[in-house]
Amino acid sequence: MKLFKFILFINLLLLLTNCGDPLVDISDEPYHPKIVVEGFLYPGDTISNIKISRNFKLNTEVNPDSLILTPTANKTYVTINGTPLLFDEKSRTYYTKDITVETNTEYKLSVEAEIDGKIYSAKAITVSPKSGFNVLEKNLGEVKFGKDKVRINFVTSPGISTYAFSIIADSASADNFIYENKFFPNITPEKVDERLNSFLFRFRFILNINSLAGITYPFELEQFDLWFYSPYRIIAYACNRDYKDYLLTAKNVKEFDGNFHEPKSNFTGDGIGVFASAIRDTVYFRLVK
Repeated sequence: MKLFKFILFINLLLLLTNCGDPLVDISDEPYHPKIVVEGFLYPGDTISNIKISRNFKLNTEVNPDSLILTPTANKTYVTINGTPLLFDEKSRTYYTKDITVETNTEYKLSVEAEIDGKIYSAKAITVSPKSGFNVLEKNLGEVKFGKDKVRINFVTSPGISTYAFSIIADSASADNFIYENKFFPNITPEKVDERLNSFLFRFRFILNINSLAGITYPFELEQFDLWFYSPYRIIAYACNRDYKDYLLTAKNVKEFDGNFHEPKSNFTGDGIGVFASAIRDTVYFRLVK
C-alpha cells in the first residue's frame, strides 16, 4: 500500500510539473503565409460578406489595409460551387447574388491569391443545416426587468445539437444602463462608458441538446445577459458542425493545464479561418422597468 501511494505521489508530481502556464517562445518559428477566410452561409440569403485576408509575420509593422486580399493587388480569385465571387470595394468583402443558400446543401469554397509574389490556394467544404429550425414567437412585447422572463421557444432542426444566441440592445449608453442589475452592483456611469461594448454585445450558446427534428426547446436569458432598458434583438442560430467548431475553439486555444493547441479548421491547402453555415431567426422585445 505504501509503495502504491508513493508511485501515485510521483505520478501526480510529474503531472503537475509538466503542466502550468508555459512560456511559449515563437521568435524562431518560420513564417508561412496563409489565406485567412471568414465566411458564413445562411439559408434563405445570398452569399455575402465573405472576408479574405492574409496573416502576417510577428514583430513587423502592419498596414491593416494591406492584409485584405483583393483581385487587383493580389490576383485573388474566389469561387463557391464554381461560381465566381465579386469584390465589394466599399465593404472589402466578396459576394454573389447568383447563389441563394439552401438548407442541407454542400458548398465548396475555393480561393487563390498572390502573397509576397507567390500564388497560394485554400479550399473548404461545409454543409448547411437541414430545415426545421424556427423561433415560435418573434415578438415578445414588453418585458419587465427582474420580474418577467425572456424565454425563447424554438423548434430544432434534425441533426443539429448546437444553438447560439446573439443578444443586442438597440440603444445602449450610461443613461439607460440597468444599475440595479445584481451581477454588477455599485458600478458608476464612468465605468459603464469604459466597458460599454462588453455590456452591449452579449452571446450565449447551448450544446448537445436532442438533435431530433421538430422538438420544441425553451431557452431563457439571465440578468447577466441584459444591461440596458432598451429595445432588444436576439439573433438565434442553428449551427452546423463547422459553426460549432468555430464557436468552441476559435478563442479557446489554451487548455486548463497551460498547453496550447490550434483551433479546429475545415480548410485544406494554405487556408485558415472559418467557413460554416447556420440557419438564423430573430426575436424582438423591449426591456422596461
